[in-house]
Formats: sequence, C-alpha cells, structure tokens
Amino acid sequence: MSTKAEVLATKAQLRELAEAGAPAPPRQLKPLGKALHNYTAPASEAYDPLLSLYLREMRPDWFKAGGVRKRNHCAFLVWQQERVPCAQT
Repeated sequence: MSTKAEVLATKAQLRELAEAGAPAPPRQLKPLGKALHNYTAPASEAYDPLLSLYLREMRPDWFKAGGVRKRNHCAFLVWQQERVPCAQT
C-alpha cells in the first residue's frame, strides 16, 4: 500500500507528464501507467475526480477511444489467431 506522500508524488508525476506533452504511460508496463488508470477510472477505489478531469482536459489523446487499448487488443486477437494449437497426445 502506498503512503500519502507516494500517492501525491505519483499524481504530481502524471501532471508533469501531461504538461510536458509526453505520451501516456502504458498501463501494462509501468507502475505510473497503472496509477494513471487507477486515478482516472471511476470504478477504481483510487479514483480522483479532480485529477481525472484535469488530465482528460489537458491530454484528451490519453483517453481517446480506439487508442492504445484498442490497438493492443487487436494485436492480441491477431496473435491468438496465428498461434499454433498444441498437439493432442
């Protein structure tokens, strides 16, 4: 579990990335990406409505439908179709 200081530092990092025009941190690879998801997903216990509103206004490209999530999902579906089934013994 994160301390209050760690949570505030993570939120500050997310604001700095948004202000700098950096790409969204990927949720699957980085703790910062997971934090972005947790702080901006209304169903999350860590949801922060003020931070979510700020980031969505500052960087709408981080949240566009059909963005990274859809590309990753499509890549997964292609991988799933191309893999070779295990031989039955």
